[in-house]
Formats: sequence, C-alpha cells, structure tokens
Amino acid sequence: GILNSSDTLTATLTDANQNISSAEYFVDVIGADGSGTAMSASDGTLNSHTETVTAAFPVSGLGDGKHTIYVRGKNIAGDWGSQDKLLFTVDTQPPVIKNVAMEYTGGWPAVKTGDTVLLSALIEDAGAGLNPASVVLGSANLDSTTHVMKDDGTNGDKVSGDNVFSYLVTVSASGNGAKTFTIGVSDVVPNTSS
Repeated sequence: GILNSSDTLTATLTDANQNISSAEYFVDVIGADGSGTAMSASDGTLNSHTETVTAAFPVSGLGDGKHTIYVRGKNIAGDWGSQDKLLFTVDTQPPVIKNVAMEYTGGWPAVKTGDTVLLSALIEDAGAGLNPASVVLGSANLDSTTHVMKDDGTNGDKVSGDNVFSYLVTVSASGNGAKTFTIGVSDVVPNTSS
C-alpha cells in the first residue's frame, strides 16, 4: 500500500489452542516481546482464539520510501506468536513541475487568435509514481478550456516517455496582453502540485 497520511492498521490473529491476550506492531525493526505499539481488539475485548485487532498508525516521523510493518500476538499462556509483515510505501511529496516552456508558432515572439502554442513542462515524481491522466493544462485564458497534457508523442509532445508533458493549444482568446495558464498534477497517492 501507499500512505501519505495517518491510517488505521488492522490485522487478524489466530491461535488454535489459546485465546489471544495482546497484540503489538513494529515498523521496520522488530523489538523485544511486548515492546511494540499495542493494538486493541476491534470488538473491545481480547478473549477468543481469533481476534481482529486495530491501532492508529501515524506516518509522521517515517521518511518517504519503503517500510515494513510487523504484527504479532500473544496468547493467555504468555506465548508470543511469529510476526506477520506488510510492506508499504510512504509518499508525502507531490510531483515537481519544472522547465515550463512555451513555443510560439514559427518562432514568433507573440501569437494571435488562430495561432498554435506548444506548452510543455518536465514533471518528476520521486515517490509512488505519477498519474499521467492528472497532468492538466488550465488554458482558459488561451482557448477557454482545460486539457490533459501528453507524454506519448502526440499533440505536440516531442519524445514519448521522457516525462516532458506537452499540449498544442490553438489560441481562441481575443485581446492584447499577457495570457496566463496553469499546470496541475497528482501522483497516484494523490499528492498534488500546480
């Protein structure tokens, strides 16, 4: 799984011979028996052979990247079971938008209604991965709409798969002066930036 904020950890513990009396979890390093973060029975009482246990799971203090949660339980005889593990990734950082560029038709320093403008930006995500469908160009001041920018060699994109997302806009706005546009993007978590 991928996390960018605190969550609830849930696990099911089973002991064929004894009731479960406690449960704990560790992150990345397994400690001594009984030294982990305590987990509670979801039904309020640890008193059966099979228990669903939960605990609040904060990601603050964990660096972005891959981590492992280890969960184990103890029965009423005082025997700790083996731990089970879950791999997860923390991703709290949004994608980075860099090298925003605008290429005018024919190399001119300005455009008029009916001309095309190629807008592009390098989009990088060091975390869980970029959601390509979320790279959105807000070009309402140029052509009164929004577009999903491309990194697939189409619609003005020069090289497929290079993380430079582009869109070729036909200008329909009238009037003189500077026109603005926005680029927004999300990763798969979704962390967003613009």
